[in-house]
Amino acid sequence: MIEPMDIKKLRITVIYDNFGGNEGLRADWGFSCLIEGPEKSILFDTGLDPAIFSNNMKLLKISPEQVDLMVLSHEHGDHIGGLPAFFRMRTDLPVWVPSSFSDPVKAYIRQSGAAMEEVDDAPRRICRQAATLGKMSSGLYWPEEQVLYIATHQGGIVVTGCAHPGIVKIVERAKSVMGPEILLVMGGFHLATLGEAAIRRIVDDFKRLEVRHAAPCHCSGVLARKCFREAYGARYIDIGVGTVITGADFKPASP
Repeated sequence: MIEPMDIKKLRITVIYDNFGGNEGLRADWGFSCLIEGPEKSILFDTGLDPAIFSNNMKLLKISPEQVDLMVLSHEHGDHIGGLPAFFRMRTDLPVWVPSSFSDPVKAYIRQSGAAMEEVDDAPRRICRQAATLGKMSSGLYWPEEQVLYIATHQGGIVVTGCAHPGIVKIVERAKSVMGPEILLVMGGFHLATLGEAAIRRIVDDFKRLEVRHAAPCHCSGVLARKCFREAYGARYIDIGVGTVITGADFKPASP
């Protein structure tokens, strides 16, 4: 379905997050990152506040022209709120959304001039080295959500917005439809309301599923970040707004 990219070309820049922030970069509730290195550069989500989103893009020296396509994980304001700021700068690009997005948001994207791609349940190739896992549901009141997957020679990179369908369920789906090797899972894990025992069971599931690196942020919560840091040690990647992840951040696989 997709082919692996050279990990040396990978660059993931966190544009928006409620952790981190320095030298003028503003932390705020929400998430956005830019993935460079695959055939197409992908903007994943846009955070909550248009002014903060555009400020952080400017300070990180990210131009809208660097973005080849956009993937929106789900229809919550802290993931699509920065759209007006981006569309003021550029609209001539594909925007991939779950097909369950509301009609007003779909109309807004179309009217902006962007080429909207609607994602159903099945995984779909986005470019040579990237795919969406298809829209997934938690079975509760949360909106359906899609997850981004980047293939590398060292394993897959899974990027989540809020992981409403369940972060373990997402990892299991990635392994079943894309391949068994998971190099990194990053983004919002939606664990902020859970107690320590429940979080540690999820950490154990990550180990069982042989996830090599973990980088929880946004709605993961402080306690979850602590638990993953303790369990993963050097394979924990501490991320927040302004963080840049490259191929050099990954440890070799254990023999």
